[in-house]
Amino acid sequence: MPPIVADTTPINYLVLIEAVDVLPRLYERVLIPPSVLAELSDPDAPSQVRTWAMQPRDWLRVVPLQAAPDSYRLR
Repeated sequence: MPPIVADTTPINYLVLIEAVDVLPRLYERVLIPPSVLAELSDPDAPSQVRTWAMQPRDWLRVVPLQAAPDSYRLR
C-alpha cells in the first residue's frame, strides 16, 4: 500500500480520542511535513498531543515538501 500524507488535524484528534493506532493499521506509512510535526509539538497544542509527537514511530516519517503548498490549486 502506498504511504499517505497527513496534516495536523486528523493526527491531533486521533491522539486526543486515543485512536491514532488506527493509522498504521490502515496505512503502511504516514508521511508528514516538518511543519505538521512543529504544530503537533507546539507549546499551545494539547499536552497529550505534544507528548505523542515527541515519541518516534516506525510508521510515521517526517519528510520535506517537494513543492510549495501554494503551488497546488483545486480546479
